[in-house]
Formats: sequence, C-alpha cells, structure tokens
Amino acid sequence: MEFMKLNSLQNVCRQKLLLPVLKPLFYQTAQLLHFTKFIQPITEFESERGRAILRLIRLGIFSPSSHAYCKLLSECSKIKSLGQGKQIHAQVIRSGFSEDLKIHSHLINLYSKCRVFQSARNLFDEVPQRDFTSWFALISEYSQSGFEEEAIMLFDQMLLSGWKGTELIFPSVIKACSITKNLSKGKQIHGIVIATGFEFDVFVANSLVFMYESCGVFIDSRKLFNEMPEKSVASWNALLSSYAWNGRGKEALDLFQELVRSGVKPNERCLWSIVHASTGCGNYIQGRRAHGFLIKLGYDSDSQLVNALVHLYKSAGEAAMVVSLKKRSM
Repeated sequence: MEFMKLNSLQNVCRQKLLLPVLKPLFYQTAQLLHFTKFIQPITEFESERGRAILRLIRLGIFSPSSHAYCKLLSECSKIKSLGQGKQIHAQVIRSGFSEDLKIHSHLINLYSKCRVFQSARNLFDEVPQRDFTSWFALISEYSQSGFEEEAIMLFDQMLLSGWKGTELIFPSVIKACSITKNLSKGKQIHGIVIATGFEFDVFVANSLVFMYESCGVFIDSRKLFNEMPEKSVASWNALLSSYAWNGRGKEALDLFQELVRSGVKPNERCLWSIVHASTGCGNYIQGRRAHGFLIKLGYDSDSQLVNALVHLYKSAGEAAMVVSLKKRSM
C-alpha cells in the first residue's frame, strides 16, 4: 500500500517535470542535497508541487538541510503562503532545526509578511541574538500594516541593541512617523540619518520630505527637496501632492513647471494632484495643460483622473467637456 502511495506521488512529481531531480531521491539517498536546486521561485507553490515537497519530507524521503528550509520559507514569504509556511514550520520543529537562527529569521519574515504579528513577535522575542533581517521584517511590516507605534518602538529597541539604521529600514520608520505625525521622533531619526550618511539616498530623502509635509513643516520639506542631488518622480510627487491637497495650489503649479523643465516625466499621481490644484485655485489654463499631458502619456482612461477632470471642467463651466468626458468613460 505504501509503495502504491509512493508511486502515485512520483507520478505527480513527474507531471511537474521533476523526475530528473527526484530520481536521485528515490534511488540515491546520498544525493539528497541536489534537491535544493529544485527550490527556485515558484508562482504556484501552494499547488501539487508544494504539496509534493511536504509529502516527501513527511515520508522521510527528503530531509532538508537548514539551507533548504530557508529557501522553502523564502518562497512561502514571497507569495504569502501562510498554510504551506505553517506546515514547513512544523517540520522544522520535528527536524530539530527550531534553534537555527537563519531559519528563525525566515519564519519571522514569513509571519510578518502574512500579517500574523503575534506569531512573528513571539518568535522574535524568543531569540536572544537577532539578525538584521528579523528587525527589518518586523519593523517594515508593522509600518505598512497600521502598527506605526510598534514600528517606532521596535526601531528604538533595535538601536539600543547596537544595530544601526540603513537605507532599507529608515523609510519604514520615517513613514511610521509621517502617519502618526510624530514630528519630534521624525526629527530625531533625521539626525540619525545624517549621522549615518544616508541623507542623500533617494528613498530615505523622499521619506523625509513626505514626513515634514505630513507634519505641516513645508519649509523644511522644500529645503530637503532642493538639497536632493537626485530627484525621482516620487520625489516630485511627494512635494506636489502635499501642496495640492493642503490648499497650496499655486505652489503646486509652480513646482509642476519646474518638473516639466527638469525633463522628468510626470506620472498619473502627479497629474491628478495638478488637476486638483488647478481646480482649487481656479487656474483652468494649467488644468487644460495637465489634461494634455494625460492624453499624451496615455493616462486619459484612468477613472480617478477622469473624475478629477470632470470636476475641473464643471468648475470652469465647460459643460460640453464634462459630457464628452463622461461619455468616454462609459
């Protein structure tokens, strides 16, 4: 009976083109390490192929190394496959790898990405020696999932533990300060950014610009923007949107002129902000110009932008354009 089950499993794997890799597992157990070559990015990990791997582990045919478990957990994290990840976690415990620091780090990353924060934090607190990946996984996911205070507190704990901030972790904790409008903490982190030499990293600088804007300190945000040696479209958009949506329409339109002269191609979010600013300050010439950019760049079918244009032309009293835009969007 067990032979029939094994044969059936082998057929499943063969259908997934795994026979060249699985053959050594069935006939040359000494070649088990070759199996890790199979664990590559898989978009359908939670399908027959993923189940086949777990079945091989449970049957004792495949005994993963620490490296193999890390690769399996990494794939689960990428596609947020919590079910498969939990099963692998159980096998990790059974196999005696629960104290492995690298596997521990991958488990924290998995539970963080799947937003099972209690499990992630329990694992995090269990380990006396944490690597940077564990800190980064928890802080970044806290920041992106509405747990901004926890992200800030964990960042402080990370610094007290002797770790330094990097260009990877600063944007997450600065974002948390932006959302909570914690200007004093944001300024403190800005000081750490300068001390560690990351103030000109484009992602860190964008985060700082947005943080000062969110806290209403427009002078500092503009100063930081002007000092940036390299400005991405996200840099321009951070300042544009802040001006446009905070009653500073003229400043938004002036900044848009600078953007156009710089040669940077505006994205749909930039143009949405400019249409909104044009409507707010009654500058319909600039609004029409933004409409021209929308058409030229192929954003004229974006429903959000079409609604903004309808509002613009309504305010300008151009009923024919309103009707035309509504017809096109139907």
